[in-house]
Amino acid sequence: MMRSKNEIFSCPATSGRIGITDRSIKDAGQIPLGTYTLDPREISGGLVKAIERNVMLREDWGMYRVPLKPEEDTNMLNRDEIFLHGGFFPGTAGCIDIGTHDQELFPVLMQHDGLINVKVVEVRNDMLFPSDQEYVNA
Repeated sequence: MMRSKNEIFSCPATSGRIGITDRSIKDAGQIPLGTYTLDPREISGGLVKAIERNVMLREDWGMYRVPLKPEEDTNMLNRDEIFLHGGFFPGTAGCIDIGTHDQELFPVLMQHDGLINVKVVEVRNDMLFPSDQEYVNA
């Protein structure tokens, strides 16, 4: 995530499986570039859900997750079901993974009324992150 004038939170994020650069590959490619919205009322998570998803189902969702809905002009490349979520290991099945920072961000999001815009942009050659990592401007 990167800073902007209306920033509420900033942290590193990853998207897609390691080594996959084709955004059109379902469950592996990075999130398609574009604008999304999230509805704080759709956030799910907490300790019980985290145990269910991460331990019982052996998935890496972190403590919280929320669906991201593409704006009409965002080309989804035949992809669907994209989330912003936490996790314990870098990389996703095409969502935005903010690692353990979900425990800081999601309580802030849950206090927000109304939809929140999320813009996914590509940034290359940053000294702090490999060139294939994404930033999310929220």
